[in-house]
Amino acid sequence: MKIIRIRLYIVNVPERRWWWSDEVYGQPLHQRSEHGVAEVETDTGLIGLTQIERNTPSETMISILNSWLGQDILELNLRLIKPPMIASFEQVVLDLRGQALGVPIWQLLGGRLRAQIPVTQCTGYKTPEHTADDAQWGWEQGFRSYKMKCITEAEETPEERIRYVTDRVEAIHKILPDMIVRPDIRWRLEEVWVAQELARRLQNHHLDCLESPIRKQSAAGTFSEWCRLRQTMNLPIADHIGGTNLITAFQARALDYAIIGPASHIETINQSYLAH
Repeated sequence: MKIIRIRLYIVNVPERRWWWSDEVYGQPLHQRSEHGVAEVETDTGLIGLTQIERNTPSETMISILNSWLGQDILELNLRLIKPPMIASFEQVVLDLRGQALGVPIWQLLGGRLRAQIPVTQCTGYKTPEHTADDAQWGWEQGFRSYKMKCITEAEETPEERIRYVTDRVEAIHKILPDMIVRPDIRWRLEEVWVAQELARRLQNHHLDCLESPIRKQSAAGTFSEWCRLRQTMNLPIADHIGGTNLITAFQARALDYAIIGPASHIETINQSYLAH
């Protein structure tokens, strides 16, 4: 089953107002970049779909898509695919294999783990008022969890950083007390004591964790400061991690949640099993 034709569509989806950011925080165009969507047709008549990560140069997209032509979908070894656009190729290969074999993709990945997967509303930087408005929209759409990117260059002191997070959480829970909130700190609280103080102020709020609260350098190869933070606050800690660092963080008892996401879907699954 060989690839004989590829159609590339360039897609730019209009945003809702204040979806990612607002006029105050100056990133209203942050997510308005182009994505590629490819239809991949085989000599058997099957057509698979895949998305190409935003910000991929058009020359790269065209060059890599041309390299897919003539490849046999059923003979490929997905573990031997090389960058760039690994995930895009994996996605369309699994789509086409699933169609050819008449099975859902989870059958090709080792079996289904759960019947449903919760989806979290995700947003960027904005004022507390606009955060609450955005969360209200999400609640009406059925979202029950809200992840928000937190802290910008405008918040210069520890107190300003703490207040930026707490003000937004309080604005959400004032109107939506049952909305689960995940502040994505992006390592910008920097020090353990600042994260401890934030956790203290948020102790009566409905949060699932603090994501990436202190600077990565604080791990110093041992994750000792992350471990100290985890032992001294009442909120779970999450961070983006993988490979040998995942093992080291586990041995140090430094994290509650590991956020996995390498360039390959297959490798993501491998690292998720390792985290489990």
